[in-house]
This record gives sequence, structure tokens and C-alpha cells, in this order.
Amino acid sequence: MPEVDPPSILIAGFLLAVFCASLFFVASRALRHAIPGLASWVLACYLVVLASALFASRTGVPSPLSVIASNSVLTGSFLLMLKGLREFSGQVCSSRWLAGA
Repeated sequence: MPEVDPPSILIAGFLLAVFCASLFFVASRALRHAIPGLASWVLACYLVVLASALFASRTGVPSPLSVIASNSVLTGSFLLMLKGLREFSGQVCSSRWLAGA
């Protein structure tokens, strides 16, 4: 069985995130006001793309900077996904609530 190296997994994750971000962007343009929370999901997908690129750049960037920045951006994307989910379900989601999450 062939081994899969971590850079290949990062590249595949990056390409999948780009595909999802593009798909959500097209959906948000067509259904801007029909689906609440979709804008948060689009931004979250773009942040996942950025986090994937930061994870992949660990060889060219100092490791502490790369690790801290990529994990911070990924955490921000999760919070935006949570915000979009709460908006979609009709629950109130304030910035103060997200800061405490």
C-alpha cells in the first residue's frame, strides 16, 4: 500500500477548500437573501483556504509563526461556521457571544 505524505494531504485539503469556497460563493451570489448565514459560511470557507495555505507554508515560514497563524485562522473559520449555523437556525449570534465561544 503506498504511503501518503503530509504535503499531499495539505494540497488535497487546499484544493477541496477552494472548491467549497467557490461553490458557496456562487450560491451566495444567487441566493443572497434567501439563505440566512450563507455569507458567514462563504467567508469561513475562504478562511479555511487561507489556513490550508499557511499550514502548507511551514517550510518557508518560521514554524511558530506558521503554526500560530494557521491555527488562529482555522479557529476563526470554525467560529464563522458556527455563526452561520446560528443565523440559519434563527438564533441570535452577537460578536460578544462569539468572543466567549
